[in-house]
Amino acid sequence: MVGAMQGPRPSHADDSAFRASGIATSRPDLSNLDRRLSKDIDVAAVMIAWNSMDWLPGALESLEQQNHPLASITIVDNASTDGVAEFVASRHPRATVLRNQENLGFAAAVNQGIRASTAEWVLVLNPDLTLERDHVSQLLLAATERPDAGMLGGLLRRPDGQVDSAGLELHRYLLRPLDRTVSPARAGSQPEVVFGICAAAALYRRAMLEDTAYHGEYFDTAFFAYYEDVDLAWRACHRGWKAYFVPSARGMHVRGASEGERSHAGQVRSQRNRYLALYKNLPARRLLLDLLPILGIEAARMVRHAGTQSAGLVAALRLAHSRHEWRAHIQQTARPDREWYLKA
Repeated sequence: MVGAMQGPRPSHADDSAFRASGIATSRPDLSNLDRRLSKDIDVAAVMIAWNSMDWLPGALESLEQQNHPLASITIVDNASTDGVAEFVASRHPRATVLRNQENLGFAAAVNQGIRASTAEWVLVLNPDLTLERDHVSQLLLAATERPDAGMLGGLLRRPDGQVDSAGLELHRYLLRPLDRTVSPARAGSQPEVVFGICAAAALYRRAMLEDTAYHGEYFDTAFFAYYEDVDLAWRACHRGWKAYFVPSARGMHVRGASEGERSHAGQVRSQRNRYLALYKNLPARRLLLDLLPILGIEAARMVRHAGTQSAGLVAALRLAHSRHEWRAHIQQTARPDREWYLKA
């Protein structure tokens, strides 16, 4: 999911930067945090590295400076050649490095990291992202008041101050999950239910991960990278879990800095994975009800993105048979109110 990074190095976000960008800065008072949030709540951090040394030091530093202690920090190294493992061993001995002999992809590597602990909560973080010191605390505080929270995420911005992600949303007919880029007026201060959370910085409840896993897979390894977080969010929705956007938890993300994201192969994989997520999670009833507008929108996409859209669809069709049983499991175990998340 993350490749060799380019561009300005991310730094810790602060209120002045958010004020300059026009984003609301009101946040819960954490002065009595110990009374409301136990330090005994276990949170395991998982970070995936693939030649990420341009960014990983800042991300690791922001993890180690969290005011809620982390039970563990696991770096899953997807066969990097830029000294990631050596750097972590020498500069961050508290962190554990799991080294793969080849690039297994983001999804498989996250699964390795999740299995490396038994913590109640798992924080997944990209190496090109830094968090404010109270990021984890703000998410946990929101979670303690919301037992249906399966995943939570904060307000991520880009180095230029623009909002990068305020959770994910999924629109009926369009069926292309998008990062929400809220306006300052909508950012607010209270947690808000959203479709899902971008896995660049997401806090997952282990109970949700176990509930939605299939044959031991939390993230679907067939996705390799891109849309694996959408697939997980959709599966969680089917099972009745909610995703919460917590605007008081903040971070900075350098999005699109991966060469892989911009390559033709990366774009084809992205389209393939969108179709895989649709195949696994879209109920047949909903497809039939909305078939005509969906076909119209997809046909327009085929024309507009002729070089990647059709190739992605063909690639998804080749993989669909391998996900048929998983789709059947999702549809058979879905709760009755499973379509609440679709926006008009």
